[in-house]
Amino acid sequence: MKKLVLAILIIAVAMPAFASETRVRALGPMTAPFIEDDSNVFMWPATLASYANLVTITAGYYDVVKHGENRGWYDNNMTARFGLTYGLGEDNRFGVLGMWWEEYTYGPNNMSWAGPWGYTDFSENVYNKWNIMWATEFETIDIGIRIERADQGYYYDVDGEKDEDYISYTTLGFGLRWELNDETCMDLAFDYTSVGYTYEVMGFDEVIEADSKNIMGFRARMFYEWTDVITWVPYFSYKFGTLSLKSNESGFYADTDCWGVKAFQLDFGLAANINVNDDNLIIVGIEPYGLYKGEPAECGSDAGSEEEKMTIMPGFVFGLESDVKDWLTFRAGCDKALIKADYKYEDEVTSEEGKYTWAPFNWYLGLGFHVGDFDIDLLLNKEVPFSMGYWLTGFSPEDGDNSGAPIGMISATYSF
Repeated sequence: MKKLVLAILIIAVAMPAFASETRVRALGPMTAPFIEDDSNVFMWPATLASYANLVTITAGYYDVVKHGENRGWYDNNMTARFGLTYGLGEDNRFGVLGMWWEEYTYGPNNMSWAGPWGYTDFSENVYNKWNIMWATEFETIDIGIRIERADQGYYYDVDGEKDEDYISYTTLGFGLRWELNDETCMDLAFDYTSVGYTYEVMGFDEVIEADSKNIMGFRARMFYEWTDVITWVPYFSYKFGTLSLKSNESGFYADTDCWGVKAFQLDFGLAANINVNDDNLIIVGIEPYGLYKGEPAECGSDAGSEEEKMTIMPGFVFGLESDVKDWLTFRAGCDKALIKADYKYEDEVTSEEGKYTWAPFNWYLGLGFHVGDFDIDLLLNKEVPFSMGYWLTGFSPEDGDNSGAPIGMISATYSF
């Protein structure tokens, strides 16, 4: 298993062997399922077994975009994530333990391109409490588990009158990686996210709580070493769940006492990692079909028949990584998608229908520096080649806007 993992790292990652979230962003967020990277352990927990004894630091603007969608964002505010992985016992015989410290956890209600009919509950970012992983490898199979917890809120009780606002996210993840043969390795992953919510205002009788409150996701990918140059990577993802709130009184939302969203999201794609030579890697991929479909949670059916659907057909991914010098790596990436969305609503008195089509294009630039035991990766602002940001022009970004900053994200990885 260790030999196969090493071979995949050489073919699919090129240099450096240990990279970062910033590296993935510079190659394009859409390349994440198709490459090996230490930041991908959150998607593929079993791969943590290959990344023992690392310190990772990432800071920047976490406006993660997929096909023009904001999948998680912090209002352009800067935040950071610090991580440590450590091999337990001689030759990691007791596995690899990983811990990460960060400010927020993304809200799980982020499947839709625009948020179904404006439903935004459980989309806010909540203070992260812990993010812990453990993985170990056997002869042909690696296993990994992940536990992440985030919560925040307050509670007051004055003479029996309560005032409370509390929200929580809990994620449990499990992953498998195994060697099918000398040329093929497969990853499987599953995660389950549960939410909690309670809202009560002092002096009022209404109490709002989480009702249906979970999202589950399944992912699979395979690395097939077709030739010494090309490795094929098929990828599949299916995510579904229901998030809703309930009230002990009627009339809060559309004359119902329960409201929310029921949705699923399907993605699959195929990429070729082309190892041109020891210094150059090209990633070319296609997502031939992607589908999101959302509707009101069953408890809110009295509000009428409503549906939102988004189709990606197709989406494209391209990335380039080139070692210009032993100490310098250049990266660039882009993604393009052809998207169509439909919206329908109907009740006893109203019938609405809307259709939208667009084709977003995103592109990225990055640099990597390799100094001693450190790998330092930068995500460059796209204006840097033309204006060099405020370094040379004196222009600085406005409050809450990172558009003028020369660097959007930076990662440092230290191996010991």
